[in-house]
Amino acid sequence: MTSDPAKRLGFWRGHDCCQWSGATCDNQSCHVVKLNLRNAFIKDNENFIWCVPLGESAHFD
Repeated sequence: MTSDPAKRLGFWRGHDCCQWSGATCDNQSCHVVKLNLRNAFIKDNENFIWCVPLGESAHFD
């Protein structure tokens, strides 16, 4: 993501995305396998498209 006009991703800082709020990583590969975005960003009348390159087993909530 290259832009954050609503300033909602400010807490996703640092290179270790496994430490980010809502991110769950695979213990062996250290890749993000789950993102819990429930109620984290969306307000009424906002539309978001999330493009995250995760594997086929990825889970979004």
